[in-house]
Amino acid sequence: MTKTPAGEPQRFRTILVATDFSKTATAALKWATEVARGHGARIEVIHAVEAVSMQSMPVALQEELTRSLTLLEETVRQAGVEVSSRFEHGKPWEVITEAERERQADLIVIGSRGQTAYAPPLLGSRADRVLRTAVAPVLTVHPGDAGRETTIRTVLVATDFSEEAALATSCAVRFARALPPRPRIVLLHAWQPLVQYEYAWSGVPINPADDAIDQAETLLASAAAALAGDDVDVETTLRQGYPAHVIENEARALGADLIALGTHGRSGLKRMLLGSVAERVLHHAPCPVLTVRHPEVSAPVRLSEEAAVI
Repeated sequence: MTKTPAGEPQRFRTILVATDFSKTATAALKWATEVARGHGARIEVIHAVEAVSMQSMPVALQEELTRSLTLLEETVRQAGVEVSSRFEHGKPWEVITEAERERQADLIVIGSRGQTAYAPPLLGSRADRVLRTAVAPVLTVHPGDAGRETTIRTVLVATDFSEEAALATSCAVRFARALPPRPRIVLLHAWQPLVQYEYAWSGVPINPADDAIDQAETLLASAAAALAGDDVDVETTLRQGYPAHVIENEARALGADLIALGTHGRSGLKRMLLGSVAERVLHHAPCPVLTVRHPEVSAPVRLSEEAAVI
């Protein structure tokens, strides 16, 4: 691994971009190109062909795929980024994760939906599987992101104070610091009160989650303090409500350019569980989403029995 000088952000070196040649995939490649320029990284573009095997693939289709990939390469090279491309036979998520391991990719970039004559939609269940199985962080770009500026000014980091959330925070800072201007990091924690009591004789509502709120504020302050030396502007926000809705609404209110959150790493059958909050955010976010997995299971900090967290 290349050493990074003190004070410099750790940079991505290899970015893997999955394409199905749709408009959303093109937007994903544009985002990947900007990130690669900022980090001095190279891009590997990959397309998965699932319908036919490499042995039975018509020559005309192979030539058309080669032409399409060559055009994408030319676009990236014009931006001054080193790039290569290839197509492989197999299920898209398997092709992508295998390429991730082969290339030791630091980041995977995928489009959330898209369909062309070459392939069925990449995301829905297909890209969700990439998100569940990939080791590297995954940047998911949505159809609505196609016309957005690729400048990263405000990053919303959703945290439940778990180890995954800490990794997502670190990755978000790493992602944004190499892209001017100086990024603004907003650490967000969302909580839901499960029970509210009321003294019958006084009519005064008592919320037993008050202690949890105090703890959350303390943990947010601690997380912000840990970023003090990372040359970023850090803010903290605590909101009540269903976490996925809170994240989406806060991203819109802030005009966030990127959402970052952790997803719980699993093995075996549990590996297929992405988590309802992360899944909802991935499909409904108003901007690209950076997800970071942890290879091992870790639980969020328990604030109290009365509060639910991300």
